[in-house]
Amino acid sequence: MNYNLFLLGGCATLLVGLLASTGRADLITGSVSFDPGLSTTKVYANGGSGIAFNNWSDYDFSKQSLPAKGQFAGALDVFGLDKGETAHFGSNGQGTPFSLTFDIHDGSNPAAVTFTGLLFGDVKKDKHGNETSSVSIDWLGPTSKSIDIDHHIFTLSVSDLLQTGTFPDTKDLGRFDVEVQVRHNPEPASLVLAVLGVVPLGLTWLRRKRRARAG
Repeated sequence: MNYNLFLLGGCATLLVGLLASTGRADLITGSVSFDPGLSTTKVYANGGSGIAFNNWSDYDFSKQSLPAKGQFAGALDVFGLDKGETAHFGSNGQGTPFSLTFDIHDGSNPAAVTFTGLLFGDVKKDKHGNETSSVSIDWLGPTSKSIDIDHHIFTLSVSDLLQTGTFPDTKDLGRFDVEVQVRHNPEPASLVLAVLGVVPLGLTWLRRKRRARAG
Protein backbone atom coordinates (compact mmCIF):
# COMPACT_ATOMS: atom_id res chain seq x y z
CA MET A 1 0.00 0.00 0.00
CA ASN A 2 2.78 2.36 0.93
CA TYR A 3 4.57 1.51 -2.30
CA ASN A 4 1.46 2.30 -4.31
CA LEU A 5 1.08 5.64 -2.59
CA PHE A 6 4.73 6.37 -3.21
CA LEU A 7 4.32 5.48 -6.89
CA LEU A 8 1.25 7.68 -7.25
CA GLY A 9 3.06 10.53 -5.56
CA GLY A 10 5.97 10.10 -7.93
CA CYS A 11 3.63 10.21 -10.93
CA ALA A 12 1.97 13.39 -9.69
CA THR A 13 5.29 15.03 -8.94
CA LEU A 14 6.65 14.18 -12.38
CA LEU A 15 3.55 15.51 -14.11
CA VAL A 16 3.61 18.77 -12.16
CA GLY A 17 7.32 19.16 -12.78
CA LEU A 18 7.02 18.58 -16.50
CA LEU A 19 4.10 20.96 -16.89
CA ALA A 20 5.85 23.62 -14.84
CA SER A 21 9.02 23.32 -16.89
CA THR A 22 7.12 23.72 -20.16
CA GLY A 23 4.86 26.48 -18.87
CA ARG A 24 7.49 29.05 -18.03
CA ALA A 25 10.45 30.58 -19.80
CA ASP A 26 13.20 31.98 -17.64
CA LEU A 27 14.08 34.95 -19.81
CA ILE A 28 12.73 36.61 -22.91
CA THR A 29 14.45 39.09 -25.16
CA GLY A 30 11.98 41.60 -26.48
CA SER A 31 10.52 45.07 -26.26
CA VAL A 32 7.41 46.96 -27.17
CA SER A 33 8.07 50.31 -28.80
CA PHE A 34 6.29 53.08 -30.64
CA ASP A 35 7.64 54.00 -34.05
CA PRO A 36 7.03 57.74 -34.66
CA GLY A 37 8.23 57.35 -38.23
CA LEU A 38 5.22 55.35 -39.36
CA SER A 39 2.74 57.39 -41.36
CA THR A 40 -0.16 55.64 -39.65
CA THR A 41 0.81 57.17 -36.32
CA LYS A 42 0.06 60.75 -37.35
CA VAL A 43 -3.27 62.49 -37.81
CA TYR A 44 -3.18 65.62 -39.94
CA ALA A 45 -5.49 68.58 -39.48
CA ASN A 46 -6.48 71.38 -41.85
CA GLY A 47 -3.74 73.74 -43.06
CA GLY A 48 -0.93 71.21 -42.77
CA SER A 49 -0.84 71.10 -38.98
CA GLY A 50 -1.48 67.85 -37.19
CA ILE A 51 -1.28 65.68 -34.13
CA ALA A 52 1.32 62.99 -33.50
CA PHE A 53 1.52 60.30 -30.85
CA ASN A 54 4.93 60.49 -29.25
CA ASN A 55 6.99 60.53 -26.06
CA TRP A 56 6.99 56.74 -25.82
CA SER A 57 9.65 54.80 -24.00
CA ASP A 58 10.61 51.26 -24.98
CA TYR A 59 9.84 48.53 -22.49
CA ASP A 60 12.47 45.79 -22.37
CA PHE A 61 11.65 42.27 -21.21
CA SER A 62 15.12 40.85 -21.78
CA LYS A 63 15.99 40.62 -18.08
CA GLN A 64 12.60 39.64 -16.70
CA SER A 65 11.11 36.30 -15.82
CA LEU A 66 7.73 35.40 -17.21
CA PRO A 67 5.03 36.36 -16.72
CA ALA A 68 6.22 39.94 -17.14
CA LYS A 69 4.19 43.13 -16.86
CA GLY A 70 4.98 46.73 -17.68
CA GLN A 71 3.37 50.06 -18.44
CA PHE A 72 4.50 53.03 -20.48
CA ALA A 73 2.80 56.31 -21.29
CA GLY A 74 2.43 58.51 -24.35
CA ALA A 75 0.98 61.89 -25.17
CA LEU A 76 -0.50 63.75 -28.11
CA ASP A 77 1.58 66.52 -29.62
CA VAL A 78 0.57 69.21 -32.15
CA PHE A 79 2.89 70.38 -34.89
CA GLY A 80 2.73 72.96 -37.66
CA LEU A 81 0.10 75.19 -36.01
CA ASP A 82 0.71 78.92 -36.62
CA LYS A 83 -0.57 81.88 -34.62
CA GLY A 84 -4.25 82.50 -35.07
CA GLU A 85 -4.91 79.07 -36.55
CA THR A 86 -7.32 76.42 -35.37
CA ALA A 87 -7.00 72.74 -36.17
CA HIS A 88 -10.30 70.87 -36.19
CA PHE A 89 -10.51 67.14 -35.65
CA GLY A 90 -13.77 65.37 -36.31
CA SER A 91 -15.88 67.45 -38.69
CA ASN A 92 -19.67 67.00 -38.56
CA GLY A 93 -19.31 64.78 -35.54
CA GLN A 94 -17.70 62.00 -37.57
CA GLY A 95 -14.26 62.06 -36.00
CA THR A 96 -10.86 61.93 -37.66
CA PRO A 97 -9.70 58.30 -38.00
CA PHE A 98 -6.23 57.21 -36.98
CA SER A 99 -4.28 54.06 -36.23
CA LEU A 100 -1.59 53.46 -33.65
CA THR A 101 0.90 50.65 -34.26
CA PHE A 102 3.26 49.06 -31.75
CA ASP A 103 6.19 47.01 -33.00
CA ILE A 104 7.07 43.99 -30.87
CA HIS A 105 10.40 42.17 -31.08
CA ASP A 106 10.67 38.79 -29.40
CA GLY A 107 14.24 37.82 -30.15
CA SER A 108 14.45 37.66 -33.94
CA ASN A 109 10.68 37.33 -34.35
CA PRO A 110 8.97 40.64 -35.19
CA ALA A 111 5.25 41.34 -34.94
CA ALA A 112 2.93 44.31 -34.56
CA VAL A 113 -0.29 45.26 -32.78
CA THR A 114 -2.46 48.07 -34.12
CA PHE A 115 -5.22 50.06 -32.43
CA THR A 116 -7.60 52.36 -34.31
CA GLY A 117 -9.75 55.22 -33.17
CA LEU A 118 -11.38 58.56 -33.89
CA LEU A 119 -10.04 61.94 -32.83
CA PHE A 120 -12.36 64.77 -31.80
CA GLY A 121 -11.83 68.36 -30.70
CA ASP A 122 -10.07 71.63 -31.54
CA VAL A 123 -6.53 72.89 -31.13
CA LYS A 124 -6.13 76.67 -31.11
CA LYS A 125 -3.25 79.12 -31.09
CA ASP A 126 -4.19 82.78 -30.67
CA LYS A 127 -2.37 85.79 -32.14
CA HIS A 128 -0.11 85.92 -29.11
CA GLY A 129 0.94 82.31 -29.52
CA ASN A 130 -1.04 81.00 -26.55
CA GLU A 131 -2.29 77.48 -27.13
CA THR A 132 -5.41 75.74 -25.91
CA SER A 133 -6.92 72.44 -26.89
CA SER A 134 -9.87 70.21 -26.22
CA VAL A 135 -9.17 66.81 -27.73
CA SER A 136 -10.66 63.40 -27.04
CA ILE A 137 -10.12 59.89 -28.41
CA ASP A 138 -12.80 57.37 -29.23
CA TRP A 139 -11.09 54.00 -29.58
CA LEU A 140 -12.64 51.68 -32.16
CA GLY A 141 -12.76 47.98 -31.50
CA PRO A 142 -11.09 46.26 -28.54
CA THR A 143 -8.66 48.25 -26.42
CA SER A 144 -6.85 45.07 -25.40
CA LYS A 145 -5.22 42.78 -27.97
CA SER A 146 -3.04 39.68 -27.74
CA ILE A 147 -0.57 38.14 -30.15
CA ASP A 148 1.37 34.86 -29.92
CA ILE A 149 5.03 35.14 -30.96
CA ASP A 150 7.00 31.92 -30.75
CA HIS A 151 4.85 30.70 -27.83
CA HIS A 152 5.11 34.00 -25.97
CA ILE A 153 1.76 35.74 -25.67
CA PHE A 154 1.96 39.55 -25.63
CA THR A 155 -1.16 41.37 -24.44
CA LEU A 156 -1.34 45.14 -25.01
CA SER A 157 -4.07 47.27 -23.45
CA VAL A 158 -4.50 50.98 -24.18
CA SER A 159 -6.32 53.33 -21.80
CA ASP A 160 -8.53 56.32 -22.43
CA LEU A 161 -7.05 59.81 -22.18
CA LEU A 162 -6.06 60.37 -18.58
CA GLN A 163 -6.19 64.13 -19.12
CA THR A 164 -9.12 65.77 -20.85
CA GLY A 165 -10.38 69.30 -21.36
CA THR A 166 -8.39 72.43 -22.12
CA PHE A 167 -4.63 72.66 -21.79
CA PRO A 168 -2.39 75.72 -21.89
CA ASP A 169 0.19 73.97 -24.08
CA THR A 170 -0.54 71.70 -27.03
CA LYS A 171 2.67 69.80 -26.33
CA ASP A 172 0.73 68.01 -23.60
CA LEU A 173 -2.77 67.53 -24.97
CA GLY A 174 -3.47 64.33 -23.15
CA ARG A 175 -1.76 61.28 -21.77
CA PHE A 176 -2.77 57.65 -21.96
CA ASP A 177 -1.07 54.48 -20.82
CA VAL A 178 -0.28 51.24 -22.59
CA GLU A 179 -0.06 48.17 -20.39
CA VAL A 180 1.95 45.20 -21.61
CA GLN A 181 1.81 41.66 -20.25
CA VAL A 182 3.88 38.72 -21.45
CA ARG A 183 3.33 35.09 -20.55
CA HIS A 184 4.60 31.80 -21.88
CA ASN A 185 2.33 29.54 -23.94
CA PRO A 186 3.76 25.99 -23.80
CA GLU A 187 4.10 24.10 -27.03
CA PRO A 188 1.49 21.34 -27.51
CA ALA A 189 4.30 18.88 -28.13
CA SER A 190 5.74 19.60 -24.69
CA LEU A 191 2.41 18.86 -23.03
CA VAL A 192 2.16 15.60 -24.97
CA LEU A 193 5.62 14.58 -23.79
CA ALA A 194 4.63 15.38 -20.22
CA VAL A 195 1.61 13.10 -20.46
CA LEU A 196 3.59 10.36 -22.17
CA GLY A 197 6.11 10.46 -19.37
CA VAL A 198 3.43 9.70 -16.80
CA VAL A 199 1.61 6.98 -18.73
CA PRO A 200 4.27 4.26 -18.21
CA LEU A 201 4.31 4.93 -14.47
CA GLY A 202 0.53 4.74 -14.36
CA LEU A 203 0.50 1.44 -16.25
CA THR A 204 3.07 0.01 -13.87
CA TRP A 205 0.91 0.94 -10.93
CA LEU A 206 -2.17 -0.67 -12.50
CA ARG A 207 -0.30 -3.92 -13.21
CA ARG A 208 0.94 -4.16 -9.65
CA LYS A 209 -2.53 -3.44 -8.31
CA ARG A 210 -4.06 -6.23 -10.43
CA ARG A 211 -1.40 -8.67 -9.33
CA ALA A 212 -2.10 -7.82 -5.71
CA ARG A 213 -5.81 -8.51 -6.20
CA ALA A 214 -5.13 -11.80 -8.01
CA GLY A 215 -2.88 -12.96 -5.23
